[in-house]
Amino acid sequence: HLGIEAGYKDFIYLRAGVNNVQQAIADDATTESWVLQPNLGVGVVIGPIHLDYAYTNIGNQAEVLYSHVVSLQLSMPSRQVPDQN
Repeated sequence: HLGIEAGYKDFIYLRAGVNNVQQAIADDATTESWVLQPNLGVGVVIGPIHLDYAYTNIGNQAEVLYSHVVSLQLSMPSRQVPDQN
């Protein structure tokens, strides 16, 4: 994995990177080439809500089918345990 992320005021984050970098043998079995899977993403944080979007290939490298991946995270405040002294 290789990537970079830039954030602005702990509100929005932009990401780009590559993964699954490897040398592959072509179908004719005589040549090799480097293959990789690029990906892009953006994340937004609004209070306890984290919304994340990624455009990436999560399947087989032989097929160039990219996916839109959306995730939502809700951060819950930690509970304070009273002191038992």
